[in-house]
Amino acid sequence: GSWGGASSGRVNVTARGTLAFDANANFTLSAWLNPDVAYKVVGDDHSLPVYIGTNGGYALNYWFRDANSSPGQLTFYRYNGSSVVSADTPGRVIKGNRYQNVVAVKNGSNLTLYLDGQVIATGKDITFTGQTVTTVTLNNNGNYSGGIDEVAIWNRVLTDGSSSTPNEILELYRRGANRAGFQYRTCSLRDCSDKATASWIGPDGTNRTWFSELQNMSAITASGDGSGTINLTGPLMNFANWVSALPKWKFSPTPALYFQYRVWLESDDENNLCSGAPCLPQISTISTSTGG
Repeated sequence: GSWGGASSGRVNVTARGTLAFDANANFTLSAWLNPDVAYKVVGDDHSLPVYIGTNGGYALNYWFRDANSSPGQLTFYRYNGSSVVSADTPGRVIKGNRYQNVVAVKNGSNLTLYLDGQVIATGKDITFTGQTVTTVTLNNNGNYSGGIDEVAIWNRVLTDGSSSTPNEILELYRRGANRAGFQYRTCSLRDCSDKATASWIGPDGTNRTWFSELQNMSAITASGDGSGTINLTGPLMNFANWVSALPKWKFSPTPALYFQYRVWLESDDENNLCSGAPCLPQISTISTSTGG
């Protein structure tokens, strides 16, 4: 969703079932946040893009400070009705006009805040008495200005690679920060030397667009978006889905003896989180089929 600040509304979800967990239980909360570059909130000194409320306090908040205190500061905040604790970044960490992955983890008495796969703040927790989560709210006080996407809550600790554990926090970030695009072309010669660079084809029939993981689903809509269930085994570009779904794009692969694919790999990682180098998309295997 996107908000414009100045009491621009909020989204409230009532916690039920497994979401209504004990406020003392371990949990992980993740969201992709894209605040406006100004960071300025209206009518208060902070904004609350993600809020988890209980029946006696609030279990978690992400706070952004405005220019009057510490612009771009991010806070993982816990309040049990009488006491307050938080894990605060020392200053500005959030960049404007781009999505960044923020993860808050409560693990026993420890609070940890991650930004784009790495630790940015830590703190100690407090005890909640008889309190359970009752609400999850986006833009709780109406002051947040920007985008919020893919809010997710786990009733366990996502691991970060410490103590020989898998780095689930990093892989969660890479899921959004790494992207792969695909194009193809058909050829008369084995090495495709009969085709120029401009002959590569994306979903609109030109080399200006790319098939991507966003379309890695069981069906394609008339607008070219993915639909149905996600292909969990890996990117699967079923051209038959495109031929039937996009008549206005006139997507029709030309039959030929040979074809080629090319892959475009992109990463937003600026922190060299993969063994001292940027985390890039990885391709381990490629298979093709003519279908039935």
